Amino acid sequence: EVGDDLRFVEQIPRALGLALAKRIAEGEPVGAEVRAGLAGLESRTAAAEIEVLRRVAGLVYGLLLAIFFLFGLQAYATDVAFIENEMVDVARWLNQNTPPEALIAAHDIGAIGYFAQRPLLDLAGLITPELVDRLADEAALGDYVREQGADYLVTAPGWPYETITARPGVILLYSTGYAWTQAQGANNMAVYGLPGR
Repeated sequence: EVGDDLRFVEQIPRALGLALAKRIAEGEPVGAEVRAGLAGLESRTAAAEIEVLRRVAGLVYGLLLAIFFLFGLQAYATDVAFIENEMVDVARWLNQNTPPEALIAAHDIGAIGYFAQRPLLDLAGLITPELVDRLADEAALGDYVREQGADYLVTAPGWPYETITARPGVILLYSTGYAWTQAQGANNMAVYGLPGR
């Protein structure tokens, strides 16, 4: 039995090959070409078979690495385009179209903080932790935005803040219109003027 001679895990592929050769020899007639190809298995050493497996594993690893690199490259390009055409676009618009002292209420504050350099009311609670308790209640969030005297509201994909934007006196001033975001079924980033600004 092949199993009785198996001492090391590295010999498993060899044992499987020997078992296959034994089955073919005992089974139905097989072409001479297949038998000739299998005949060399018995004379191969375990070290030679392990070397073949290492090479195959290296090729498989290299192929998987290339595939994941290409998928990663595509994802990176998509992410960069999204950030540039949504977040950076809105931030640049705010920089050019709002006064420097305007208080901006926004869910995504990174690009706005960097490019627009305006005072921010962070609707995700990162720099306004007192807001965290209200995040699940959009009406309470809208009250907070009004209480803090925000001049502008920036909505984000997945965060349209419809109860805030539907309030009287709220005016849509700018929307990115980035087609990829719309194709994903999300709203574009938009800037709303709030009453009292």
